[in-house]
Amino acid sequence: SPLFFIEWLCDRNLDPNFEDLPIDQLDNTLRRFYAEVRNSDGEYYSKSTFVGVRASINRHIRGHPYSKPFSLLESKEFPKSNTMFLAMLKKIKKEGCDKTKHHLPISEADLEILRNCGVFSTDCPKSLQRKVWFDITLNFARRGRENLRQLKFDCFNFAQDENGCEYVEMAYNESTKNHQGDNLKDRDFECRPRMYASGGASCPISSLRKYLELRNPKTDHLFQRPKDSVQNGVWYNSAPIGERTLNDMMKVISKDAGLSRVYTNHCVRATTITLLSHAGVETREIMKISGHRNESSIRSYNTDSSSSQKRAYSGIIQGQKPALPPSAAAGSEQQMLQLQNRNQVPAVIDQRHFANSYGFLNQVANHRQFDIHNSVVHVHNYYGGNQSA
Repeated sequence: SPLFFIEWLCDRNLDPNFEDLPIDQLDNTLRRFYAEVRNSDGEYYSKSTFVGVRASINRHIRGHPYSKPFSLLESKEFPKSNTMFLAMLKKIKKEGCDKTKHHLPISEADLEILRNCGVFSTDCPKSLQRKVWFDITLNFARRGRENLRQLKFDCFNFAQDENGCEYVEMAYNESTKNHQGDNLKDRDFECRPRMYASGGASCPISSLRKYLELRNPKTDHLFQRPKDSVQNGVWYNSAPIGERTLNDMMKVISKDAGLSRVYTNHCVRATTITLLSHAGVETREIMKISGHRNESSIRSYNTDSSSSQKRAYSGIIQGQKPALPPSAAAGSEQQMLQLQNRNQVPAVIDQRHFANSYGFLNQVANHRQFDIHNSVVHVHNYYGGNQSA
């Protein structure tokens, strides 16, 4: 929300109803605001906060009920304020306040713990609900707190693709941070990520079906409060889960599972993007799942290598050769020649990065070729064949 801006206007005895100001007057007001705004300690805000303040003002005036046709981010319409904004970004960096905090992806070791510790068991209401929440957040790269309480039981479509593989997709396009439906260009970003069945007891499709069958029919909320005792085939109360409980879902899971650190909901989204990026999936394809508008936003999620990659790099530096399993050593050279003959560039992937129980991500780990939105992605394991994790 633009509370920072409104408080600043009130402190200077300026009209807080800035939404109806002429463009040139709003430009001058914002120019002064960008130059003067400070935190409660009188210090500069961090770069991420400063950028977020401008973005929140922009969303405010472009959203309902104001629906302004212009954007504060366009220097053409707001040259003075945006020139000052860029100057302040340099000032913030010079003062050492450029400390952007990115949400860390869940580590490989912690993903392994989540798979095996029972925190996602389908045998009780709370753990089943946690698993469904995690599967949905991971496979659809959902933002940590966005629209969780607004999700309904009928917001998913179950279907099969042309190969007979079962999947789930969202039944409608949500209004999100990047796509609020107020721009005709949003149609270019409409996409339907899919969560595919993986088979086995931890299949995300099976878990979701079970969860929907055991929900309370008296309310249409997707996330309902789990019952302490199960009876009559209903595991959940008619009351929806509170906002705070949903917002802290991954924090509580982290503590109950004994993970190496406490992760936030948004860390699950970062995990999706990082897993796909490390697997060699092109950025433009990841954007179709995450809903990002530009590639630079994706790169901010993937600024570091995984632990297994760092171990491999360190070994290379120290003169160690990657060890090939006996079954793969004989065929690895022939496989590489076949790839070269087909003019295919293999993407390096360590299969241990991936959780075998999470939807289409499972397909990345176990197959050399998989489809994302009608684009075929080839994945080759440098360590040979179809080696299992």
